[in-house]
Amino acid sequence: MHRVNNNSYDIYYELMKAYRSLPVVPPEEGEELDYVYKGVRMYTICERASLDALPTWEVRPDDVFVMTYPKSGTTWMQHIVLEVMKLTGRVSVNKEVHLSFRFPNLESTWIHHISQAGLVKPGNVVLDEAPSPRLIKTHLPSCMLPEQMLTKAPRIIYVSRNPKDVAVSYYHWHRSAYFLPGYDSWDVFFEEFIRGAVINGCVFDHNLFWWKRRHQANVLFVKYEDMQRDLRSTIARVASFIGESLTEAQVDQVYESSTFSSMKTNPKANLDDSYGNMKAFMRTGKSGGWKSTFTVAQNERFDEICREKLRGTGLTFDFGL
Repeated sequence: MHRVNNNSYDIYYELMKAYRSLPVVPPEEGEELDYVYKGVRMYTICERASLDALPTWEVRPDDVFVMTYPKSGTTWMQHIVLEVMKLTGRVSVNKEVHLSFRFPNLESTWIHHISQAGLVKPGNVVLDEAPSPRLIKTHLPSCMLPEQMLTKAPRIIYVSRNPKDVAVSYYHWHRSAYFLPGYDSWDVFFEEFIRGAVINGCVFDHNLFWWKRRHQANVLFVKYEDMQRDLRSTIARVASFIGESLTEAQVDQVYESSTFSSMKTNPKANLDDSYGNMKAFMRTGKSGGWKSTFTVAQNERFDEICREKLRGTGLTFDFGL
């Protein structure tokens, strides 16, 4: 297994310093925060030029992707992967670097207006300059994926979460993040969500694309609820999948740092207060929160849509944990 020296990831530290040196620039009143690309709503921090370049973007066989629909356990899985690879010496990490910089978002800059000023580069450009093995985060719908993701067989970890909890978490994220369009109420958001008209498109289509590929040797399909039930087993599965071998003591070490309470209080894992007062990034870490938000009528409608979308696929979601 290829190992890296302690100075291999200075690029991420430099990216973080450039980011931290700039003030957050909130959008101006009336400014568009989203647009439609290939039939899917995307936010403007995913620039058209970057999305245009992604189909032919160069993928490396030793890349490790964490892929999710938004608010499905992305940061949790990123943290686990990074902790495993740190323990085994496969990556070296400057302790000052926030998790989001160590795991650049392939399709976005994160920061409103900064990339246009040329001060922080889009994720795909940063990753072009990064040493291997690259750790990559993406929420891209299937129609926007780099073609080589399906031909070069990089490691792809897909985390799936029950879409009722996803909807509620995503709604709160829209209310918190300055770079996302807002919604007047949960009811308005719910209607957009069930139509697949929110940013990143239809949650069912997103999940099913990777569910249908779950038997490929380079794809690991993980359910968020299973992570909650047995986090240690998930850590062991992830380690084995990315070619790492952990002792029981090392699994315990990753486990202790990867609990919700540990991550929420870790300023290098949680985005709260670090990115423009986005207070709702890590809210509860629990499943079943949808029960206090969905109305009876909304739940019945959602269940019917879920049955239609998943019929014959074998994919199921756990709504009752």
